[in-house]
Amino acid sequence: MGLRPLFNPQLWRLFKDVCRAMLHMAEEKIRFRNRLGETLVGIIHTPKKPTQTAVIVCHGLRGTKDILWIAELCNALARKGYCALRFDFSGNGESEGSFTHSIYSKEVEDLKTAIDYLENQGYVRFITIGHSMGGGVVLLEAAKDIRVAAVVEIAAPAHPAKNEAFVRGVLTRLGIKEQDTFVRSLQATDIVSLCAKIKVRVLVIHGDADNRVPIADSKELCASINHCTLTILPSADHYFDTASERNNLITTIMEWIPAP
Repeated sequence: MGLRPLFNPQLWRLFKDVCRAMLHMAEEKIRFRNRLGETLVGIIHTPKKPTQTAVIVCHGLRGTKDILWIAELCNALARKGYCALRFDFSGNGESEGSFTHSIYSKEVEDLKTAIDYLENQGYVRFITIGHSMGGGVVLLEAAKDIRVAAVVEIAAPAHPAKNEAFVRGVLTRLGIKEQDTFVRSLQATDIVSLCAKIKVRVLVIHGDADNRVPIADSKELCASINHCTLTILPSADHYFDTASERNNLITTIMEWIPAP
């Protein structure tokens, strides 16, 4: 007779639900449409007490809203009293659209759509957090959207068209025609110059073991922003895969982020 497995999925789900209730957090899947009519899917984390401040967390290239550190960060934000939204850009995760159209300008529009959605729900103050390509997206949106009150940018390429690892990660999934369109879109994306237009506080985070995006990129981006703090996390790679890397990243963000 074999032993029964100790792990019970139903009990685990019940345990998570009880923990969530104890922390007075509500977690809900939402859907909203971008300007092209594509449905974007997100998870909204709502704290116990009402707040007018919402934090939007943006994933990176080929990522999703369900990356572990993003989910853990949103839970931490809700515990501290923020509304937190994590969502999939169009063409990624559960959202509609084609990945072949996942260029900076479109993802900036998706982020604006997310802010519009939350604004219609009654939120008036927005903090944006983005990783890698999502980091560039939050900087580009902050340069032109006065509703953004603060920004956290994590390991974004300063010059995406010149980052071979970044470009190669996309081109392997595109056809010849789409490759040309994507490369031209990267060449037209000048993140560093537009950073000079950002008037709010920005935290730039980079791991010193990142082998995808050089630390020099974060230093250049931070130098181009008027009110910027640069934090280098020891022994952290580009993806923050280990528990210690995730904890250090989340702690750094929570200690810096303005009060809700």
